[in-house]
Amino acid sequence: MRVKVLEDELKVKDRDTGRLYVQAEGDVITVPDALGRAWCERGWAEDVEGDCPTGERKPGAARIAPEGGRHRSKEG
Repeated sequence: MRVKVLEDELKVKDRDTGRLYVQAEGDVITVPDALGRAWCERGWAEDVEGDCPTGERKPGAARIAPEGGRHRSKEG
């Protein structure tokens, strides 16, 4: 997916590929589809082809759900 970066600075590591992206506003780059959709949904970038809508950018902290994990007490 080709996207145009909308953030002043965007520094993101793709969890799927491990690649680090360091981009600036106006950069047009090709990224994996899943990463491009995530950026567009968050309002950080726009899809150059216009297939994926650009979401509203919400600055500040946000609650995120972890992909998985386990918790163990000290006792066991």
